[in-house]
Amino acid sequence: MADVTLQLLGEPQLCLDGVPLPCRNMGLRLLAILALEGASERLKLADLLWETTTHKALHNLRMTVHHLCLGLGEHAAVLRRRSSFLELDLQRLRVDALSVPEHPDALLSHWRGFLSGQRSRGSEAWLEWAQHTEDRLLGEHIEHLRRAARLHPEPLSGRLRRRARQLSAWLAPAPVPPAPLLLRSSGAESQQAPARGSPPALVGREQVLDAVAAAVERHQMVFLSGVPGMGKTALQAALAPLFGQLVMPVASEVADRAWPYTTIYRALRDLQRGLELGRSLPELPSREVAAHLSRRPEVRRSGDLDPLARPLLAEAFEQPFISWGDDIHHWDDASTLVVARHSPRLLAQSPRAGVINTFRPGEVSAGCRRSILRCIDQGRGVIIPLPPLTLEEVAAVGERFLPGLTDAQVGQLHGYAGGIPGLLVPVLQEAVRRGGLPERLSLGAAEEARLHLGLTLLGAAELDVLRLLALSDGEPLEVDLLSGVLGWPRRSVVGALEGLYQSGAVVGHAVHPPALRQVVLFHAPPPILADLAARLRAARAPAL
Repeated sequence: MADVTLQLLGEPQLCLDGVPLPCRNMGLRLLAILALEGASERLKLADLLWETTTHKALHNLRMTVHHLCLGLGEHAAVLRRRSSFLELDLQRLRVDALSVPEHPDALLSHWRGFLSGQRSRGSEAWLEWAQHTEDRLLGEHIEHLRRAARLHPEPLSGRLRRRARQLSAWLAPAPVPPAPLLLRSSGAESQQAPARGSPPALVGREQVLDAVAAAVERHQMVFLSGVPGMGKTALQAALAPLFGQLVMPVASEVADRAWPYTTIYRALRDLQRGLELGRSLPELPSREVAAHLSRRPEVRRSGDLDPLARPLLAEAFEQPFISWGDDIHHWDDASTLVVARHSPRLLAQSPRAGVINTFRPGEVSAGCRRSILRCIDQGRGVIIPLPPLTLEEVAAVGERFLPGLTDAQVGQLHGYAGGIPGLLVPVLQEAVRRGGLPERLSLGAAEEARLHLGLTLLGAAELDVLRLLALSDGEPLEVDLLSGVLGWPRRSVVGALEGLYQSGAVVGHAVHPPALRQVVLFHAPPPILADLAARLRAARAPAL
């Protein structure tokens, strides 16, 4: 009997005794679904391949089956056709994706991407199914290799490709060149002692980098969330060598919110220049972008930016690059909508591009929030928060600047900076300049000015609540107590507290970080601070 093989690993094709048979892209997709899912209803297949169950979609399915049978000729019986479902005869058809490779080199075909040649024009439903199937097949292969190597069983992480590379390198006889040292954990020893007072390597961000890399490999948009100083921008330098691709920053400014399409126009212009995609868009002031776009014929005909943005983004996403959108909370709502509408779909079709954005949770506009949630609801985006440094990680950073810090000094540093690298490093740099860590820690002028500037962005209600929390120094204050001291209704107090929690200025019952409490008390007008302190004492005093 002739060997009819459906090849899904590597370049997909249908072969008869090793000779490729004529088979269109949609036919290969149909065969892939039937091979891996088993008997499937026609309505389900039409919905998966054409994202609809209309009469036209069912007609397309019938025509796809007809052309498949013509290509198979006398072997058309491998496709069992029923009135309501289709099925493959796996006794007559061999599917290479279902066979487990006996050698790690077989995983090389996976690295090219499951059904890589089928991604370019697939529907959203098809791309989601292909990605899910790819992960499942890789997981099965990795489990097989683990058993073959008699490795101790352990739970698989989400980064299936990375685990496959690690396991394959472990089993392969040829030595693998070591990867560049990107991270320095608290227990790692560097080969060469760094210069005292030099900027530290990334500490405590190993899990964040792993999560970012996993999301990029899943073709998801990444949204890094963190308060100012948490190290969002510092990750950009570490990601470039991690992916080995060009990192294209997308600049943003506070004034961008006032001018529609300013950010996406700047991003398209920078992508054209950085990736050499042809004639570049002209450089324009923010206030002139909307007027310039309205004069372009494609924009004028449709009434929006899609006809201009779609082909430029599609061309860009064919290139190997990482788009890094820093501080997208500054973006205008029209730009975030364009990105949310097109980038997830294009990213799912691109095996070589990635999109990483950073934002501050307390400063996101309503439009930006809707765009982020839209990507997440579609399964095309993931939010990765940047946590503060732990006590052990603060000790690792402090050792880089001041070797021999005591546990008490490390605890003092951790408590003062709240585990925020952007506050911790300047304090240590000042300590190096003075020759040691002072008993009373203080911020440098630049960091203090930045925190004070952040206070000016708060509303009057949020600022008054923050001053009361600073006066209480971590002692719990109930909503009713705050309402009585300020003379406000409970709803106003709750709204102010929610804003402070979202911005990261309050954690638990205390101002965060403690260095911010120092700035709040120092910059509060003395009469206002004295009045709030007197009211707080009176509210706490027991009734006579």
